[in-house]
Amino acid sequence: MTSNATNPNLINLPDELLHKIFTFVANSPVLIGPSLCWMLRPLSSEWCHSLDISRSELWNTIAANDLSCDYYAVALHNDETETSKGGDVNRTHANNNKIRALKESSLETKRGVDSKNINDITSSTRPGSSRKRQLPQQQISQTKNTRRSTRLRPATPKESYIHSYNLLLQRTEIALLELTERCHSSKTPQSLSYLQKLLREHSPITINQRVRTGGTLLVELCRARYVPEGGVLRCVRLLVGKFGANPNVPSAEIGTGSFRIVISGRGNYESCFASGGRGSSRNAAMKPSTSTVGRELYPIVIAALRGMFSVVNYLLVHGGANLNVRGSSRFRLFSNQRKSVSGVNLTALEFARKMMDGEVLIGAREEDLKGLRKVISLLEKASKA
Repeated sequence: MTSNATNPNLINLPDELLHKIFTFVANSPVLIGPSLCWMLRPLSSEWCHSLDISRSELWNTIAANDLSCDYYAVALHNDETETSKGGDVNRTHANNNKIRALKESSLETKRGVDSKNINDITSSTRPGSSRKRQLPQQQISQTKNTRRSTRLRPATPKESYIHSYNLLLQRTEIALLELTERCHSSKTPQSLSYLQKLLREHSPITINQRVRTGGTLLVELCRARYVPEGGVLRCVRLLVGKFGANPNVPSAEIGTGSFRIVISGRGNYESCFASGGRGSSRNAAMKPSTSTVGRELYPIVIAALRGMFSVVNYLLVHGGANLNVRGSSRFRLFSNQRKSVSGVNLTALEFARKMMDGEVLIGAREEDLKGLRKVISLLEKASKA
């Protein structure tokens, strides 16, 4: 792919075929754009010009079709068979999400200040107020003549895609922050209706991509406090069964998110799609990776050590969770909240056994250990199968 003999043949591929190829390369639709920049842009200056300037139809297709869904439909593990009517409703909902995302991106790019807004600001100021200053008429006229809002707008389809992608990540961060506050609130605990409202208000968002703080929606739901096991199961079924959440995507206890903020460049998400700054490698700012600096934690590990048998069973049977993943964290004991158990690089079964030993050591009641024993038995049978 990097040889001179193959590069001209690849660069001459039509936009539709190149997009089709990278649907097999990227792990999710939202990573197709970053994968193009990470894999093709460093090859040559010809590829840089092709992706930045020439392939406008490619970026328009990616922005219109790939930013509204965070998973591939063929990889979705859904336990409920949908009728044709339900499929039509889902397709209509997806189309509405695409239209909403495009409207938001177009509204965000209009940052210019027109003369009408300036007149409204000056007319709303009271003449007799000493704390509010009116703009002189000469300054208003200079603002009208020198202001060029077109410089703030994306100049190419690629920049428009970057702007839409930034909005997608911002919506995900806001949704995750609101969900985290709700999951740890004793006054207003997390519920299925609130999760549905949250996803409806912030949609579309990236379900399977970690934000800059390292969290994911599915992990936060499994860590929800003051919520019974049945409430957590209903929320997990919604994310996994309907929105395609992947249980094998971990969160990071300490570190950045799915796309690292580069030191050089502008310091925002756009630098993930541009070449690196002076003194840095050319592709260091564009790598679309889900690896983070910190301890990883998986949903099945949290559900296992908390003794949530129904959640663990659903993640294994319908979510396709991997038993061999390892996580690291510290959790409080159920029978004594002032004491905790920590684990480093442990599987769900190993973490559940360690939690069981800690509960037994402090004299926990047998009734409180029923769920944990059922989880250990389930994981032992699944590991032997």
